[in-house]
Amino acid sequence: MRRLANKIVIVTGAGSAGPGWGNGKAAAVLFAREGAAVLAVDVNPMAAQETCALIVAEGGRCVWHAADVSKAADVAGAVERCARIPDVLRWPAQSRRHAYFRASLRPEIIRPNARCSNPS
Repeated sequence: MRRLANKIVIVTGAGSAGPGWGNGKAAAVLFAREGAAVLAVDVNPMAAQETCALIVAEGGRCVWHAADVSKAADVAGAVERCARIPDVLRWPAQSRRHAYFRASLRPEIIRPNARCSNPS
């Protein structure tokens, strides 16, 4: 059984800055392997597309979105790409920019509906 079937997950930093896999890319692929529909968000569109292509090649569901999560308009654009309120938000712990992503979401979305993989 796939634990995240019918769930929507937003993964920020879903691309890799260099060769190999970073935390964001690995998380996006693992969420998809568990059945989630993934929104792969990254400031680098080509990196987000690459992650998305990996997921789709494995039979998963993914769309990508280029966004700078330190900008409110980009955050809003990412959330609007989801078919409904996301079930899970995932952002790297080491990035201060990603803290803005969480702070930018309306409390009525994040509190009752999202389980955050990095709640700090």
